[in-house]
Amino acid sequence: MTDSEQHEYEFDIAVSFAGENREYVSEVVDAVKGDMKVFYDQDYEAEAWGEDGVEYFTKVYMNRARYVVLFVSQHYAMKMWTNVERRSALARAATQRSAYILPVRLDDTQLDGLLPTVIYLDSRRIGIEGLINAIRTKISGTAPARPSSALLDGRVPRSQEAIEALMTERTGYWEYLLYGGLLRANMDKLEPKYQDFVMGYARRNGRRLSRDELIDFTQAAISAISAITENFNMVLDAGVQERAFGKPGEPGDVDRIVHMAEKFISVYEDFMDWAADLRGTSAQLGGGAGALRALSRWAEQPVEECRRFVRDFVAELDTVEKRVEAGEQVRIVMPVTLEMDPAISAEFHEKLRAAFEDDD
Repeated sequence: MTDSEQHEYEFDIAVSFAGENREYVSEVVDAVKGDMKVFYDQDYEAEAWGEDGVEYFTKVYMNRARYVVLFVSQHYAMKMWTNVERRSALARAATQRSAYILPVRLDDTQLDGLLPTVIYLDSRRIGIEGLINAIRTKISGTAPARPSSALLDGRVPRSQEAIEALMTERTGYWEYLLYGGLLRANMDKLEPKYQDFVMGYARRNGRRLSRDELIDFTQAAISAISAITENFNMVLDAGVQERAFGKPGEPGDVDRIVHMAEKFISVYEDFMDWAADLRGTSAQLGGGAGALRALSRWAEQPVEECRRFVRDFVAELDTVEKRVEAGEQVRIVMPVTLEMDPAISAEFHEKLRAAFEDDD
């Protein structure tokens, strides 16, 4: 039996946080209140009224709670009252063999006083539901249940719950399954924008180009799509992939995989936004808007190639577990080819030339 279990405490947990993070913490507290007794400062304002604050909070965070859940952020590190709470919790932790401080990372702030060996939970990785479940598990004293086969079935995760379970369990080819799940989920969120893109729809942006502005604008647009393409190539750089997925025999890095997936989708979105900006721009020169629409079609192949890649990548990953079980040597490759269709380029230049000739 641990030290904390031998003692009867008024609270299962006391939460320590900066005021700037109150909204997040209150959501966590509201979720766990039905399962445990929580010290949350706003719930005990009447009890603390008129007391010496240092003495009151020292007793709470040193003696009255079984655990302190400490929400670490840049704001937390700078506040006087959070320092009082932290020092009180550290004093208790120094005399107790079992875990007492349960640190939760809200950003990358390094907090003085906590041993570097103390294990944090990163709220950015596990999400608020993951944190709530972790608190419940810690207080109940039971090991977390393994995800059901409906969540982790060897295929690319199809829900946020399955993605979070994969981050925790890390089974099989989890790095690639996680990447595929994130790409699929984030691409699905952009489906309305993609449907607008396919229709050729774009809201007017209020920009109307004069004859002299039209050439400069199109040149800037061509430079912009070249820069987007360069960003895409960096996302798929072999070195970037190795740092995310790990070298052969080494585990991958969750944060890097999440970041790489986010950047892939951001570039996919950038191509659609680039086209929408051209389509939403008008020109004083007759035929100028048609030339801009023709130029906007340069985004068609990159957008469709991004979608093909995600679709094929997910389909391949869904078969990996069975192929491995069948004794196949599986090698996962991620080929993507972005091209600017010369026919579209020719159409654009022809329409632009015709627009200027008609104006002469």
